[in-house]
Amino acid sequence: MIYIFFLLFILGTCLGSFISCVAYRYKLGISIIYPRSFCDNCSQTLQHWQLIPIIGFILQKGKCHFCKQKIPLSSTVIELAIGVIFIFNTIIIANTNLIFTSLLVVW
Repeated sequence: MIYIFFLLFILGTCLGSFISCVAYRYKLGISIIYPRSFCDNCSQTLQHWQLIPIIGFILQKGKCHFCKQKIPLSSTVIELAIGVIFIFNTIIIANTNLIFTSLLVVW
């Protein structure tokens, strides 16, 4: 069961990262497909390891790898929150058929 929680947390953080990206880009009128993710301050394209939800933030110590400016904490909080929501949703709804349905509703 712990593996399911771990996988759901990873799935939730990835979804949270995507939601955060879409919200940010929608606000600025930027396409969600192009360009690739970039630093808000220096506009440098982010490397693949920097895009890993939560871990990328920790590895960079909360600062851009290129310009050393602080990365807004809001995206990481959204990633973490949705990952936790996915786990709590699974704990509350013990029926596996309802788990995936409710996760779709949350999404």
